[in-house]
This record gives sequence, structure tokens and C-alpha cells, in this order.
Amino acid sequence: MSYQSTFEKCKIIREFILNESIEALLYAHGQPEHWFERISKIPSLVQESEGDFSIDPNDLSREERIDLGFKDLSNPEICLIPVWLYPFLAPEFNWVSIKGKRGTKKPRDIDSRLGHLGFGVDLQNNQHKQLARLITEKVINQCTDNVLADIDLSNEFLIHSILQFKSDIICNLHFYRRPKKEIIKMIEDLWQKGIEGQKLDPVVIQIYGAYKADLIDAIQNA
Repeated sequence: MSYQSTFEKCKIIREFILNESIEALLYAHGQPEHWFERISKIPSLVQESEGDFSIDPNDLSREERIDLGFKDLSNPEICLIPVWLYPFLAPEFNWVSIKGKRGTKKPRDIDSRLGHLGFGVDLQNNQHKQLARLITEKVINQCTDNVLADIDLSNEFLIHSILQFKSDIICNLHFYRRPKKEIIKMIEDLWQKGIEGQKLDPVVIQIYGAYKADLIDAIQNA
């Protein structure tokens, strides 16, 4: 199964809920107990079909939160989470309540406030997280520009490989939580995957490896 971003997981969950709910509305008149039981099992149905989805809403961008129905408040530090996402929230994530309380363990408060929970994304924490990602992207782009400046432009394969490697890293930044050690592990894994099973010229491997080392060094010092 290919790796899916938090946003993609949320869209899959939303589709499951919508499909099961509309089928219950259409067909429940004959077997209401059956359809109630099926709706109550949506979390397990999602897990059986897609695997374990533990959602950290802090991984979502502002545009993604809007798409999923999160609600901004006048308080600039909080964005309320839609009720439908509650069963799929991770056991621990940074959150803040409408009363200003902060925590990391998933709250037990499931009261619906016009379709939203009484707690949400801690935007104060989320801004730091997004800033860290942007800094990391800037570092990756700078390292890429540096290595491309020293490469023979006629070596199209190497240039394509490096640009693809950079693209994969930046794309995966949206899928991984952001601690440096996890970003570095991701880079190591992607690099290993890129050279496995390929008969690459030793010079290509050397340049490719140097690029990877520069990336890791720059991220560690960012």
C-alpha cells in the first residue's frame, strides 16, 4: 500500500462515512438495527480496508482543514475539529480546548457543538511545525541548486535522478511528522530505494551519495 498523507486519509474516512450513512438512509427502513450496527462499525471497516488511521490534525495545512470542515474561531490559537473525525484521532496529539486548556492525550469530550468538538488544532504549535517544514524545504532546495551547479548538464540521467530525489523528499515531508531524525531516516530510505537494483556508474553513485550527505548535514544544522 502506498504511503498516504494525513489529508488523503481524512478524505478516505469522510468518503466511508458518507457512503455508509447514505446507504443507511436509503435502506434502513427494512433492517434499521443492521444499518445502525454497520454505521457503528465504520472505524473498524476503515481499518480493515485501509489499515490503521491515527490522525494528527496538526499535520493538515490550513487549506486542507477548510476542505475537511474544520472551524476557525475568533480565538487565533484554535481551529475546531469536526465531530466525524473523532473516532480516528491519534491517541496523542497537541490540542487546545475552547476554554484555553492544552494537552496531548486525546480528550474524552465528544459533545457536538454544531458539528464540531470542543477542542481543536493548536495553531500556536502548528505554526512552529509548518515553519520547520518550510525551513527544511528551503535547505533542500539550496542543496539541490548547489549540486546541480557542479554537474555536467549533458548528464540528463543524473540530473533527473537528483530532481526526482528532491521531489520525493519534499513530497514526503507532508506525510511524515517533522523531527529531524525522522526526516533524515526518510532521506536515507529514499536514497537506498533509488540506487537498489540499478547498475549505476560509480561516479553517479558518488555524486548522488555526496548530495545525500550534504542534505543530511544541512538539515542537522538547520
